[in-house]
Amino acid sequence: MPPKASIIIPVYNSEKYLGKCLDSALAQTYGNIEIIAVNDGSTDFSGKILRDYMKSNPDRVKAFDQENRGIGSTRNRGIEESSGEYLLFADNDDEMERDYVERFVELSEWEGCDMAIGGHVVCGEDGRTLSVERLPDRKWSAFRFVAPWARIYRRDFLKRHDLKFLDTRLGEDAAMNIPAALKSSKTSITGYCGYKWTKRRSSESNSEQKSISKWPEAEKTLRHIYEKSSPDDLYEEDRSLLEYFFIKFSTRFILHSGRHSGSRELVETVERMHAFLLELFPKYLQNSNLSPFRPDGESLVASTAVWTAMILRRTGLERAFLSLYGK
Repeated sequence: MPPKASIIIPVYNSEKYLGKCLDSALAQTYGNIEIIAVNDGSTDFSGKILRDYMKSNPDRVKAFDQENRGIGSTRNRGIEESSGEYLLFADNDDEMERDYVERFVELSEWEGCDMAIGGHVVCGEDGRTLSVERLPDRKWSAFRFVAPWARIYRRDFLKRHDLKFLDTRLGEDAAMNIPAALKSSKTSITGYCGYKWTKRRSSESNSEQKSISKWPEAEKTLRHIYEKSSPDDLYEEDRSLLEYFFIKFSTRFILHSGRHSGSRELVETVERMHAFLLELFPKYLQNSNLSPFRPDGESLVASTAVWTAMILRRTGLERAFLSLYGK
């Protein structure tokens, strides 16, 4: 009999943390699971650790090796190799509470949803709890939080809509989960926080995605989301949320990547960004969610930043701001 749930873990150079992640998966109170670990060309001892765990737990752990392809392709490989009715994801340096799978499967069974999304605990590298992040039970939460962990999917839902992660290093999670949010017949939001996400200095200092020159890659991701979301078939509320997501994603990219990038390059990139938004959403500057207090369920800090950026655009003050921001 196939397992009811599959935990998919992409693995890359995580010999220091992988054991704890696998141990937390094996310690689940829900017994009918399989653990699918895909080694994405690790150059450390991650592969050996996986083989040892597979040897010790042959009925529960399945490990696969591949040449380095990136996180999106690795997760897609995990989906292909899994057989559970329900799919959950974990990163190789994070951990799960013992009732993590049980709580999500029970919720999905009870509510009959295609997808359920929960909160998570943010931990420091020393294991100390830094914060607990809970999502409000609002439609926007499925757009606000796009990580594949701290949630569960029905396999047949993903297969039916051909939902996959994008082979990119910028927005691969959103490329999967924004179309999923729009195509799901029912998405449940739960206050349960059973996933422990570790905030690491190495991730914070990674500058690969912080260059303003990465805008073409961001545009590629957004165009993929647009095409997979079939915006012409959406209800007005959903189309408005999709449009707002594009505005927010683009604004965050500029604010994250544009600081000290050079005023000229920043101004040119922002003009390309607005041309792209205008192509897909001709009236995006009139989006009904552009407000410090919308969409319902968004954080005040995020909504205010997006609203302010569009105010600067509409009033002609954007270029002056960018000239200072890019220096």
